[in-house]
Formats: sequence, structure tokens, C-alpha cells
Amino acid sequence: MAQDIDVPVHSIGIGDLTPMVDIHIEKTDAPTVGVRGDMVTAEVSVSSLGDFRERVHVSLSNGKRLLGSKMVTLTGQGSVQTVKFGFGLEESGSQAYTIQVAALQEEINIANNRLSFSITVLKDRFTVALLTGAPSPTTSFIKRVLRMDPRFSTDHFVNHLNGWSPPTDPFWNTDYDLIILDNLPTAALSQRWLSDLVLKLERQSSALVLIPGPNVSMGKARFLYPLLGLQDFGSRVDRDQHYPISFSDNSYLHPIFNIPGSVSRSPFATISLPPLKPYLLTEPGVSQIAVLVNLQGPVPIPLFSVGSVDRPLVGEPVRTASITTTDLWQLHFRVMRTDYADFVERWWKRTFNWLVKSGGDEETYFRLNKETFQQGETVYVSGTLIDLGQHQSESGEVTMTIQEEQGEARSIPLTYTGPSQQWQGRFFAGKPGIYHYVIAAENRGGSAGKQTGIFIVEESQIELNRVFLNRKLLSDLSHQTGGIFLIWDDRLGIIQNLDFEPREIMLSQSVQLSHWLPLSVIALFFMMGEWISRRILGLQ
Repeated sequence: MAQDIDVPVHSIGIGDLTPMVDIHIEKTDAPTVGVRGDMVTAEVSVSSLGDFRERVHVSLSNGKRLLGSKMVTLTGQGSVQTVKFGFGLEESGSQAYTIQVAALQEEINIANNRLSFSITVLKDRFTVALLTGAPSPTTSFIKRVLRMDPRFSTDHFVNHLNGWSPPTDPFWNTDYDLIILDNLPTAALSQRWLSDLVLKLERQSSALVLIPGPNVSMGKARFLYPLLGLQDFGSRVDRDQHYPISFSDNSYLHPIFNIPGSVSRSPFATISLPPLKPYLLTEPGVSQIAVLVNLQGPVPIPLFSVGSVDRPLVGEPVRTASITTTDLWQLHFRVMRTDYADFVERWWKRTFNWLVKSGGDEETYFRLNKETFQQGETVYVSGTLIDLGQHQSESGEVTMTIQEEQGEARSIPLTYTGPSQQWQGRFFAGKPGIYHYVIAAENRGGSAGKQTGIFIVEESQIELNRVFLNRKLLSDLSHQTGGIFLIWDDRLGIIQNLDFEPREIMLSQSVQLSHWLPLSVIALFFMMGEWISRRILGLQ
């Protein structure tokens, strides 16, 4: 304590008497993903430094559209003010939002008064075109699965002998999220109609799934193989024989089969489903297509394949799926009284959801509170895991791995917090540089999603921003000890306040002559002089 110091402490203050005024947005807590039509809340933390008390505007905008503005009082001194904005998610896709705090007149750095973040907005409804070449039992199964999800709005077109019912004019004029080819193309389908279908699919980003029926023409089906990423199977197979079903080694890692509470990793090796007959003998024609389910014949026969196919006119890969059997409906009804009663329904419900990206392009939605940090600054990470049913996942493990330019890596575990309903974590920014990060989620031993990104750490200026003369601290210290405080310009005045008490100091020193070094040197010179003189005079 200052009172315990026995001598007066005089202080000379160096520096600016006024703390630098600065307002900066520390972080924004907002959902990383949402569904169109939902109401969400963005919570903004505004920090202020300096000696002031001002009312400022804080605004939230989406592009050029102002979503809200609030007046808050900032008091400086490192205080943090929380501002909340509520707004609706109206447009699907990645939506960019900007938080802006009005600058003060004395403020030098206004770059940190602005912060942008994004929210991935998922669709609340998906348009589906079900094209049936000829009605079959599988048609009823497909419609049943589509009705299970209220987000699907289905237009069903059936090809009869006298044409399509209803007419397909709306089909050609609509950009569907998903097109299902059920028992199509048939031999009765004109080549002109099939060519128009191929042109439509090449120009639109509609996902595509092929579910064959007994009326499908194999020759006409080959026109669709490039759009599905398929090619003819390279081995001869007896199509009249039933083969057991087996799942590929990595099928449980795919979102379609990564079903919580249902089939997990171990049952995939022993799951028992009725054998099926192959019909369309196809296999992946591009590397982006993966076979998730096979028939166990002389060689593995692809039964269920999924992936994405590049469509140059669309400019992005489009998801596709295909099954090679016409007995999908039998597979469903023959397991109804088994332990897998709902397995086939859930399999195809999740397939349709995966095709339309109902969980988005990824299943992980994470972000940092900003992209550029200063050394030593806190980095906040938050995000959400979404399954194919647009449900948030609270279980599993989420880890953020940070890779430095020099190759060093460190891992940051993220934890799920109930109040925010998000996975969150934080760490301190290290030395300056560019950092790459990977956020990976695992569920039941399998991958549930992965997200990558970069952030930049700059040379620290946090300390410089907060350097100023703390006059009160120094003045109090001097006053409590009986000293004085002076600013630098008045520093010479401190001499007048220094008390010097005169004191007499007597110094004594004794030296033994025989040990005095200068005397030894003088004696040496005398001896050398005598010796030289005697040599000159010839004296011995």
C-alpha cells in the first residue's frame, strides 16, 4: 500500500493526458444457419475505450436494406454494451449482414466500427416433379415418402397412351429443385420428348434421381446416363436372379445413412434385407459418383449410387441418385414386420432431402467473429450442425484444427451450449500470419460434416491503442506518500520540492608504503638508471 512507503514519491507524468477514444465491435452472436421465414436474433457486443459518454447509432443492414437501428449510450473506460436486433430470414442462400456503429468526432480508427457476418438461409419448401412413365407399385411408394415431408411440393405427371396427365406445360416452365424419373423413359416415350428433357436438365440445376420400373427402355435410358454420372456395367450378370444386399464399407459415413438412433456402424455389416433382382446394369462413370449399396453377385453389382455431376451450362455440380432394381416397393413391404420396418422409408426420405440439399451444401455451419485479428486478441468460434431434416444436432464431437504457415497445428474443442443452441469455442490469436482451419464434426464414429477456412493475425496494436497517461493513479500515489505530481513540461519544478539535508562525511585511508605500486615503479626506474650510468662510465 502507498501509505506503507516511508519516503515521499514524486511523479513526473509523460504522455497524453486523455485516453484515445475508440469504439469497436467485439463480436456478434447470431445463428450461422436458419430456415426461410424464421425470426432470428443478432446480439452485438460494442466495446468503447476512452474518457467520454456519448449516445451513438448502431444499425443492422442486409445489403442496401436497413433492418434496424438503435440508439445506445457508450461510456468508455473499456465498457461493453450489448445491442440486440431481431429480424426475419426472407431470402434463401448465403445472406450477408453488416453491423455499423456511428463514429465519434475524436475517434481515429473507425475501421473496427463495422463488422459483417453471414447466415445460410435454407429453403422452407422444395418443388419436386415426379415424372411417371407408367404407374407401378413403386409409384405409390415414392408418393408416400414425399408426403411424409411437408416441405416437398410435388407436381405429378403421368404418361398415358393418349399423352401426359396433367399436361406437362408447367413442367417445362418450372425450375424444379428435384426431378424424379419413375419408370421412365419407356419405349412409348418419343425421342423428341426425351431430347427436350435432356436439354432442360442440362440448363437447370435440378437434382435428378432415376428409379426404374418394368416398363423402362434400356436403350432410351442410356441417353440419361451422362446426366446421372453413370455408364454401362462392365460385367455380365443374370438379371433374372435375386442377389443379397450389402452396404459398402463407407456407406455409414454418408449423410443418407448416418441416421441417429437407427442403423449405426455395426448393424451395417449384419443388416438383413430381402434379395433383389437387378434391372439397369450401370456403374459410376465419373469419380464423383459413389456406390453405397451393392448386390452380392459373382462380382459386386451396384444397386444404389449417389454423387454430383458437373453441368457446364449450369456452372456448378448437381446432385444425382439412381437405383438399379425395379423392386423398390417390394423391398419396402417385405421388411414391414421386421426390425427394419421404417428403414427403407427413411432411406428414401433422406435421399430426397440430400438431393435437394435440405441441409444446405454442407452439414456444418460455423464462422469466426471476424476474419482479421490482432495478436493476442480473442477469437470466437460458433456454429450449428444440421441434419437432412433441418434438425440441429447436440451430440457428437466438434473439433477445430488450426494449421500455421510453418506447419504447426493445434486443436480447439468446441462445446454445445444450451442458451445459444450453438457449438462454441474461443482461443487467443497467436503470432502474426495466415492460418488455415478445419472444423470437423463426428457422430457415432462417422463424419457428420467438415468446413474449412482461413483467418489472418496482424501485428498487435491492442497495447498501443490503450496507452495514455494515467494521471489519477500517479497523483494519488504521490499524494498518499507526501510527494507531488508534475507533468513533463513542469518537470524542473520538482527541484524546488526536493529537501537536501547537509551532512559531513570524513573519509580515511591507510596504505602500506611497501605495497604501494607507484613506489615500486619509481624504484625500478632508479635502479635501471644507476645500471646504465655505471656501464657508460665503465664502472663495474
